[in-house]
Amino acid sequence: MTAQHMIEHLIFSFQISTDKRNVECHTPKEKRAKLQAFLATNRPMPKKFTNPVTGDQLLPLQHEDSKQAKEHLKNEVEHYRTYFRNNPEAIQTNPYLAR
Repeated sequence: MTAQHMIEHLIFSFQISTDKRNVECHTPKEKRAKLQAFLATNRPMPKKFTNPVTGDQLLPLQHEDSKQAKEHLKNEVEHYRTYFRNNPEAIQTNPYLAR
């Protein structure tokens, strides 16, 4: 993953958080509690973890360069802040943990 891929991955994550992108939860209900407990620890994500939304391939880059991607990320962060300031009770579907 290049730096630009990581920036665009963060953009994607912020968009899920603010309901700009709708995703389904891919974790079976019976495994969600265990996964939530794992997220409360400081253990690193397992190596070779496959994102259930994007699969094991990198998504195609959406921006011409990392500078453009960084600007988009800044806008998404600001949108995130505004969104939750205006919608403090909002809950989105997480691809791993549901709602």
